[in-house]
Amino acid sequence: PHRPMSKPIILTTVLFAAAFGLIWVFYAPLLGIYHQVQGGRLLAQVFEAGDNEYGGFWCLRPFIEDFEQRETLRTALIHLRQAQEVAPNQSHSYYLTGKIWCLLGEYEKAVEAFDRYGKLRPKNPLGYLEMGFALLQACPPNGKCPNGLNTYDAWHKADVRPEHFLALAERARQQGDNAAALKWYQNAQRMGMQLQGTIFLVTYLASLSSDQKNLKALEQATRQDFGWATEKDRIEANYTFAVELFGNKEYDKARKYFLRTIKLVGEQEIAKISMSYLYIGLSYAYAGDLDNALPNLRKAIEVGPRNEWAHVNYGIYLYYADPSKIKEVNRHFEIALSLLERDTRLWEAVIGFWKQHNPAQGQYYCRQAKKSGVQLSEEICPNDS
Repeated sequence: PHRPMSKPIILTTVLFAAAFGLIWVFYAPLLGIYHQVQGGRLLAQVFEAGDNEYGGFWCLRPFIEDFEQRETLRTALIHLRQAQEVAPNQSHSYYLTGKIWCLLGEYEKAVEAFDRYGKLRPKNPLGYLEMGFALLQACPPNGKCPNGLNTYDAWHKADVRPEHFLALAERARQQGDNAAALKWYQNAQRMGMQLQGTIFLVTYLASLSSDQKNLKALEQATRQDFGWATEKDRIEANYTFAVELFGNKEYDKARKYFLRTIKLVGEQEIAKISMSYLYIGLSYAYAGDLDNALPNLRKAIEVGPRNEWAHVNYGIYLYYADPSKIKEVNRHFEIALSLLERDTRLWEAVIGFWKQHNPAQGQYYCRQAKKSGVQLSEEICPNDS
């Protein structure tokens, strides 16, 4: 018959189990940290520490396509999974896991990892911030998924306000990165800020980098009475659209938007008002209507007396209206040249005009250019001028 274990053997087994459990309590976190560090080290092989591109958010990056890098990241995931098995409450392993899933393009899995991190570290906004971007990728365009998770709720848990994204948008725009600025403006709008006008404007500005002007977006911007990050954006949208229309020779429509720009600016931006009147004057001049061209060109000078091109163009069309006023024409030419003495474009415009209508005047300005040390081409000013 089977003999029951003696008390000493039972006690030894219990003590061994207790000792093992005690050792595991201390060893498991260390093992978890080991695998966590290994996973982080492999992640760093793909992206250097301190890489702050895309605002520092990993789920905004394009997913990795390089095979070797993807394999490195999958090896990192193995370590992080082992870390979570032995130490399920170590939050950082879930944060690293979420980053890697985003880099692999597995955004739904990233959402799960960041959600777990957020629950373990509810006071740290990083998890829910990244979770919001992962949701945008998983459920475009606004991050509203069928399972009820959505970007707005994730960012709300992170205590994100639209002003945070607005600041990032303005910084990107100052750096000339309109594509990045557009994304931050859109995120600010997702959080409740009304920015339709600015978003249309920046959509146009971002399109310039691809040499495909999105004039439809710019026109939509001009139709917005509300939804601007700043009033300056509204003014820029109307002025830029007017310039585009002018370039396309849609002069009647262009004048409408230049006048709207003048009304919006008030007296704040003298240069923009002066340029608007200059364009209006030229729109009439190009149509042969000097009766309306000259008053607007004069207005451009009155508003902005240092607008050199207003002086040049007023002088040109004053001559066309009355060729006897050479003295007054030259006075405006000389004012323009004195404002930007080394600007070859101004000298070429003045000399080119006079060479067509009064060669002697053209030779005079060639001599003046040489005296001023302005280097002009032989075609514009031959050596015998």
